[in-house]
Amino acid sequence: MLSFNTRKQLYVILLSSFVFLNTTGEGLSVLDVLTGVFYIGSLSLWFFRAKFIYKKSIVKNFGDMLILIFFTLVAIFWIPLSIVSGAELLNVLREFLMFSLILLYFPFRDEFRTRDDLNELLVVTAVSIIAVTSFSLFLSYKNLTSAEFVHEIASGRRGSQFLGGVSIIFSAILFYLHPSKLAKTLIISVLFLSLVALIISLSRIYWFSTIVGFGMATVFLPSSQKYKIYITTFAVFASIILSVVLYFGQSSELILGYFQKRFTSTQSYKKDISLMARVQEYEAVWEHIKRFPLGGSGMSKEYSYYNLITQTNWQSSFVHNGYISFVYRFGFPMALMFYLFLIYYFWKSVSLAIWNGDNYSKALSACVAASFGLVFITSLLTTSVMFRDFYIYFPLLITVLSISENLKKNATQN
Repeated sequence: MLSFNTRKQLYVILLSSFVFLNTTGEGLSVLDVLTGVFYIGSLSLWFFRAKFIYKKSIVKNFGDMLILIFFTLVAIFWIPLSIVSGAELLNVLREFLMFSLILLYFPFRDEFRTRDDLNELLVVTAVSIIAVTSFSLFLSYKNLTSAEFVHEIASGRRGSQFLGGVSIIFSAILFYLHPSKLAKTLIISVLFLSLVALIISLSRIYWFSTIVGFGMATVFLPSSQKYKIYITTFAVFASIILSVVLYFGQSSELILGYFQKRFTSTQSYKKDISLMARVQEYEAVWEHIKRFPLGGSGMSKEYSYYNLITQTNWQSSFVHNGYISFVYRFGFPMALMFYLFLIYYFWKSVSLAIWNGDNYSKALSACVAASFGLVFITSLLTTSVMFRDFYIYFPLLITVLSISENLKKNATQN
């Protein structure tokens, strides 16, 4: 009964992420409350059952121990610290509960262990991703079709960029590894929609990190598979360009020209106003860090700086750098603990991708390693680990890695 209920709850979480990822406005909406109660309730219930009813061993490795210690310390010390430092209680609790959703990897990993489990999970995940990206593209549709000036293109919707990058890496690699027509149809749909959504996001750091991650994943694969994967990905990308030209007509030149300018603008980074604005942001945050290097300033604690883009004084609790953000919130020791957790699983995925005789397990591990690489790169210019799509889909990376490890063990035994 536990297994059935847990799996059903996890599937509901994945399928309802379509709603959860699109209720990101200021304040708490009714949908925020409903999804939050269900997600946190399901997670808490699993931990209670696993620990006190079924007496399961929750901690499997060093990474698990690190992340549980991290969240325990944050709950005991940093929630009160944040409130004392002046942050609003509701905002602090919201940030903590949202962030704690990455612990969903514990029930996911416990529930999905075999190749059949993985296939079932991938189908549900594909449906979930298609729903999320389709809705995101729908919201961007009018901005592009009505664009008459270059600056109007920049108003396109940005969201689920982590999901988009990871989806591209996995779908491009797994397309040739799943023989069934249904699987290939779902995978190519995910690849196409994720590519479009990521391009429209205009996020250059995610463009770059996805390309690097994709290249990194293919390094571990046989040469015969690499060429097929490159050809398929290029064909999908070319079909997107062709679709833009055919569908948007006269506006296509404006749209494609802007995307090209956006991509090539990274070469003149010293004149990039958005990058300069982030440097000023880092300097302002660093002043706070110097005052509280060990304990941090707390969660949801706002800081101010002069924003070059808006030409106004800006107040925010979000930092466009994952490493600086964690030090600002929790201090150096806690930030190191969290990123050691990520590094542990990254190294584990790289090791499995290298020392793995099972081709399918090897490919899965390579995709996971590339996804972690994406996180490390994007954290240089944004805090990827504090976005909603990371909370929901990051647990799947560790789950896939765990299944990959099981597949390797089974192949070795046989």
